[in-house]
Amino acid sequence: GLNSPFFEVRRGGRWWKVAAEPVTLSKSTPPRGVEGEIFYAESGQAEYLTPEMKGKIVLVCGPVAAEDRHRMIGYGPKALVAIDPTVREDHRRYNLSDLNRRTYGNLPMAAIRHLDGLDIIKRRARRARLILRNTEKKSYSLNVIGERAGTDLADEIVVICAHYDSHWRITGASDNAGGTAVMMELARVLAGRPSKRTLRFIAFAAEEMGLNGSSFYANALARKARRDRKKPSFDEKVD
Repeated sequence: GLNSPFFEVRRGGRWWKVAAEPVTLSKSTPPRGVEGEIFYAESGQAEYLTPEMKGKIVLVCGPVAAEDRHRMIGYGPKALVAIDPTVREDHRRYNLSDLNRRTYGNLPMAAIRHLDGLDIIKRRARRARLILRNTEKKSYSLNVIGERAGTDLADEIVVICAHYDSHWRITGASDNAGGTAVMMELARVLAGRPSKRTLRFIAFAAEEMGLNGSSFYANALARKARRDRKKPSFDEKVD
């Protein structure tokens, strides 16, 4: 789960709090947070990254690509704060998952609203403090498979599939509840109609996590094929 971060900036002797959202699979800060000078790295692309950001809280305009994040981590910043126009006014708790942490890098990360980011830059804020506590737990999801056996060519299988998971940043109705509904309707319509070939309907899990569900299914088929090839064959002769 991702909890709303505590983020504040200072100019002179005054601190002021800035609303922030967590970034998926961000590293947590120590309990008391991290504090450091603000280093404004523009877009966060390679040309704006320098050794000067070591030990500082890096402020960037917009999301940072994975390649640039990894390059940035090499310079040793304490945290990354992105000015993101998609950040909402409501900062509720999220329970979500995303691609593995190797994609994002082991760095505390948060996002703030566009207007707040501009205000920080305009005020020439010098320091910032970020407290971020994320919790993780392992879970699992399942592929759902239904099959209608064929007649003459039952060993030939037609797969009709869709992934049923979605992602917190996208519209689940179109990606992919719609596709799942189409697959289910096809199953309903074709269930009562005979076909020469076997029809296999699969609702794949964890597509948004990197095609995990379909990869698991394909790998299982490959393992079964290898096992079948290794099975001994016996000719029985009766005199």
